[in-house]
Amino acid sequence: MITRRELLYRAGTALPSVSAPLTVFSELGRLKYRWVYISANLQSASEVERVISIFKRAAAAGYNGVVLAEWKILVFNTANSQYLPNLRRVIACAKSLRLDLIPTVCPMGASESILQRNPNLAEGLPCKQVEFRVTGETATSAGKGRQLLRNGNLVHATGNRFTQWSYQDGPGKCTFQDTQSIHIGNPSLRIGITTSPQLKGTNGRLYQKVNVLPYHQYRFTVWIKTAHFHARASSGCTVLDTRGRPLAFPQWSIAPTQGWVRYQITFNSLKSTSLTLIVGVWGLNRGDIWFNSPFFEEVGLLNLLRRNGTPLTVTNSTGLLLTEGLDYYAVKDPQMGTVPYKGSFDISHDPPSITLKSDRFDGQSLLVSFWHAVPIYWGEVAACLNNADVFHIMQEQVRDVVTHVQPAGLFLSHDEIRVANWCNDCLALHADAGALLAHNVSRCQTMVRREAPEAIQCIWSDMFDPYHNAHPDYFLDNGTLAGSWNGLNTDTIIVNWNYGKRRESMSWFSVKGFKQVLAGYYDGTAVSIKEWLAEAKEVPGVEGVMYTTWQSDYSELEAFAHYAWGTKV
Repeated sequence: MITRRELLYRAGTALPSVSAPLTVFSELGRLKYRWVYISANLQSASEVERVISIFKRAAAAGYNGVVLAEWKILVFNTANSQYLPNLRRVIACAKSLRLDLIPTVCPMGASESILQRNPNLAEGLPCKQVEFRVTGETATSAGKGRQLLRNGNLVHATGNRFTQWSYQDGPGKCTFQDTQSIHIGNPSLRIGITTSPQLKGTNGRLYQKVNVLPYHQYRFTVWIKTAHFHARASSGCTVLDTRGRPLAFPQWSIAPTQGWVRYQITFNSLKSTSLTLIVGVWGLNRGDIWFNSPFFEEVGLLNLLRRNGTPLTVTNSTGLLLTEGLDYYAVKDPQMGTVPYKGSFDISHDPPSITLKSDRFDGQSLLVSFWHAVPIYWGEVAACLNNADVFHIMQEQVRDVVTHVQPAGLFLSHDEIRVANWCNDCLALHADAGALLAHNVSRCQTMVRREAPEAIQCIWSDMFDPYHNAHPDYFLDNGTLAGSWNGLNTDTIIVNWNYGKRRESMSWFSVKGFKQVLAGYYDGTAVSIKEWLAEAKEVPGVEGVMYTTWQSDYSELEAFAHYAWGTKV
């Protein structure tokens, strides 16, 4: 499961020397599309100046188009009074420099601009027959606040080996019980190689197999502090199902030196009756990191989704179906999709309870089924792929973009869709995730063509590439993504970012008749585009390149142009 962030560190590997000859694409005319990718927030005057300065540099270096990832374009009604004048300045500048503008639309991977309108349109994971216990007129999750870890307070250890944990890397060598670093009254797991420098590069982790109930939502919490710490790979936690497949995808920002900070992740057990929690460090390098008070709990209705495709059902132990509004008040999570701002999903708040209209069920257990949103990595949440309201919002957004920008092209943002095909709206197609995505992208292309018949259409490659993400077991997508490509029109340009398997990927799309733009650089080194283009010489349909940065690093903009089409630096 290769993400964009991982590719940042791969794009610069196995590169030719700078003195190597330019490819046959060195003639500027051989590359019809010479684009630069810019992410911006045009509400800010300083951002406008930054974008215009990049425009000028790009035009001077021979670029002829800008893919503009500016999600405020999609939510005009929330922008400040300066936004439209700022946008007009940017459009006028692009026009004067003869740069085509290609705004991004249809955000089906990270769907914040859609979910800002209605967070219930998120795709969710199902929870089935979760037990709630009634006290008086209030029903709360039976597992609320109950620690599922054994020796979760890390109090019990023999030497430096923690008891009741399934496995521990290097006890007494790189993992230690630290009774001096107390937090919330508990000792800590310290991980470091100060006394064992020969272990540099090894792992320091603590494992525990945890019994869970299928299709229940859980939250893991841990406190972390560091001192001059650095890992070669990563640090934090992961949660694996019985097949070893990850169910949780944390991306925690851990500073080299910090005091105690709380970290959390939520996940759904899906079919599993047991999960493996792993806490620690992959690739020890230097310094120390402490983990304290790990807590694994059920969290019930956290980030509860309410729409027709995600119904809430409540029954008692005899199977009696309770009616919302008659037997219990309307249920919602008021913080879902609103904290810290609209369109974002907080996982730290308390889940809501169910308030009954009488005490007739006092002392009984209820069984509750529902769907919940699940943020991935940095908080990305994907919208449902087959909900009518999602398509309606996207059509309004496309119409706004066309009206205000009059773009030369539109870039469909179907990219890294990590939760799909679980709600009833999606399951109504009776298809795998691939066929569902094909259906979605077909509708999106038709919608874009209707609103902008003369505009070119382009799309990221990954979700339609069997050598990238279009395969079984992609993150939390339900069913294989194979066949997703069947929804693409052959006049939609593929923006290919599969540098890792570039030969296979380019050939795959070429054989199917697609034109391609190669998304190079990726915060690596500019020279990598030369190798990629050299391998593309014999591949029909490769018609362009795009300078692509996710860290807003345009320091290699001119060098990239030099290696791609011969601009003198």
